[in-house]
Amino acid sequence: MAGTSKATDTPAPRVLARAARENLGEFEQRVRRRPGLGGAAACLVILVVVLNVLVNGPENVWGRGIVVVGLLTVATWGYVWFRRVRGGL
Repeated sequence: MAGTSKATDTPAPRVLARAARENLGEFEQRVRRRPGLGGAAACLVILVVVLNVLVNGPENVWGRGIVVVGLLTVATWGYVWFRRVRGGL
């Protein structure tokens, strides 16, 4: 169809030319700079569950497991988010 363009996964030719001039290596894949809102929403839900378990008291091993795994998941997502926002590849 005329007027429609398909999104491509390869960078612009000028970017490839500059990468070749500066010996940066071959293009492998494009990485999104910013994590999506889905990850933020999932972390919010996880934090609500973890805080609920903490306030009501983790009464068994499963409750403690939820707290530990939830906090590790949120910490990992936060680490990835900060790496991408700061410009890391």
